[in-house]
Amino acid sequence: MKTTRRPSTLAAQPQVGRAVARRLLAILILVLATAVSATAEETPACNETDQTLSACHTRIVQEALAERLGKEVGEAREEARMEKDAEATAVIAAKPNPTDTGSATPATKDFLPRIVTALGLGEIEEGEGFQTLTLNLSSPSSAVQAVLRGTRRDPVPLEALVQALPEPIRQDRKGAIEDGLGDFDDFETALSFNVEKKTGRWRLGRSFSRYERTTREVFGALAPPPDLASTQAFLALADKLDFGPKTPVAQASAGLTSAVAENAIALAEDHARFDAALREGGYFRLAELIANQPQVHFEVAYRDRQETVGPDEVRLKATYEHGFGNINGLLRYEDCAGGIDKACYVGYLDEVGDSIDEANRVSFSLEYAKASEVDYTLPADDFTFTLDEGEKLTGSLVYGRNLTRDDKGKETSRLDLEAKYEDVTGDPKRNSRFVTTATYSMGISGGNTLAFDLVYANKPEYLGEVDEELSARVGLRFKLDKPEK
Repeated sequence: MKTTRRPSTLAAQPQVGRAVARRLLAILILVLATAVSATAEETPACNETDQTLSACHTRIVQEALAERLGKEVGEAREEARMEKDAEATAVIAAKPNPTDTGSATPATKDFLPRIVTALGLGEIEEGEGFQTLTLNLSSPSSAVQAVLRGTRRDPVPLEALVQALPEPIRQDRKGAIEDGLGDFDDFETALSFNVEKKTGRWRLGRSFSRYERTTREVFGALAPPPDLASTQAFLALADKLDFGPKTPVAQASAGLTSAVAENAIALAEDHARFDAALREGGYFRLAELIANQPQVHFEVAYRDRQETVGPDEVRLKATYEHGFGNINGLLRYEDCAGGIDKACYVGYLDEVGDSIDEANRVSFSLEYAKASEVDYTLPADDFTFTLDEGEKLTGSLVYGRNLTRDDKGKETSRLDLEAKYEDVTGDPKRNSRFVTTATYSMGISGGNTLAFDLVYANKPEYLGEVDEELSARVGLRFKLDKPEK
């Protein structure tokens, strides 16, 4: 009678030959027949909580793997999920990042997320006073990664306009202005894109798809040879005994459930060996190397506002970012000239490991913005408010690094240095303004972050608001950031 083969979800390796299968089956049946009681004592067994043999197999693998890795089952599952998402970390780092905005009004807060999600149009981000829709316009392999972003902010009357209103009518007119504002009276459209480029052993950009070959080479260099014996033996046994992933535990023989449990233990041991080899070689640091790749980011934005909210504005911004310890450095590493192997990869990580842990990064940005003229009148009150057309040029250079980390590798303190130049037409407080800021941030109890800013300005009037003025040009600011709920 011909045996019907059924697909198994427990492994993806090819089955061994029929003769080998019969031999393995005979050995396993003999072992099960002569040592069922010993197996039951030494090997975890399926129980009433396992509805199917497949569920039993999955549970025992997870529990055994957690035991061998020295972790709780939940922690092991979470770690496996994080490792599975390691590639996503690099992909996210490759995308243009939207600028911080503000939250959303009740009129559109619920409608937009529902319609966008239903139609699969993109991603919605909501916060206090803003709502942002982001659309990815490129495929992962495109030379330019483009993102279109629309941000709707809660419209708020321009503070300079409110303060210019005569005191006797200020509150009434402010209320009338607020009542006349619509949901989309402060809306910004922005197009952001990153350039992905490859020249020899130098690459620009952080799209993970650009580094698939390097990832395969590193994996091949670090991964130990697979041990397929337990998988092949189980597949032969499962095929012979007509085992399927939906087979109820209650309907399976004691011998078959014991074989499933034993195979789960063997697979967990093989997985633990595989995991140990990849961790020892630093395979999971590849995502950090990709995230540290140099990146050029451009953004063009137009902010459309009702005149009582503020002037319309056009912005152009270019940013260059660079992290120390990246894929370019690995490919140019002398020991990797003939190809990536374990020795050259581990050697490179040893050389740049401290820099990766410190998250050393530098960025330079240049931004130009032009705001339209505002001309607002209240004829009945004989009131006129005007703002001249203005231009702004801003350049900044930023360097940051972690200072300390806890025993789990999480940063506990960080230092960021920024030098910023601003030249704003018609604003005496920001005309040829040069400010440098040193920010020290540290984690405190409850997941809070305490930050100290030491600020220096080239002129006293450019210092801005500070909590403690140390001198005419130097001041201190303090800020407490609470974790998001």
